[in-house]
Amino acid sequence: MNIDTEISQAAAELRAALSLIKRRLRERGRVDLTPSQTDVLRHLDRLGCTTVSKLAREMGMRSQSLGAIVSTLIKGGYISSQPDPSDGRQTLLALTDDFKNKLEKGRAAHADWLASKMALLPADDRATLVAATAILRRIGED
Repeated sequence: MNIDTEISQAAAELRAALSLIKRRLRERGRVDLTPSQTDVLRHLDRLGCTTVSKLAREMGMRSQSLGAIVSTLIKGGYISSQPDPSDGRQTLLALTDDFKNKLEKGRAAHADWLASKMALLPADDRATLVAATAILRRIGED
C-alpha cells in the first residue's frame, strides 16, 4: 500500500469515527431543529450579537433566505432580535439567555459523556487520545 492510499484510508476511518461520536452526542441532546436552524444557532454562538446581513454573509446566504429560519428561531425562543441602535434599518440577532443556558448544560453533558467513555480506556489509550486531540484541533483550525 502506498502512502497516499494509507493516508486516504486513515482519513476515511477518521471521518467515520468522528461521525459516530457526533451521532452519539446528538442522541443525548435531541432537539427538533432542522440542519439550517442548527447552523444559524452555531454561527450566532460563534459570532455573538450580529446583524442579519452579517450572519447571512457568514453563512453564504442571502438575508431574505435567512428570514424564515430566523423567524422560526425567534418564535421558538432560541434567538432574540432588536433594532440596531446605530442603524435602525438593521436588526441585531443574538442567542437568548435561556438558550445559552441550555447550550452550556448540553455541552457539559456531552463533555461528561465523553469523559466517562475515556475513563474506560487503558491509560496509554487515554494518553494517545489526549495527544491526538491537539493534532485534530490543528487540522480543524487550518
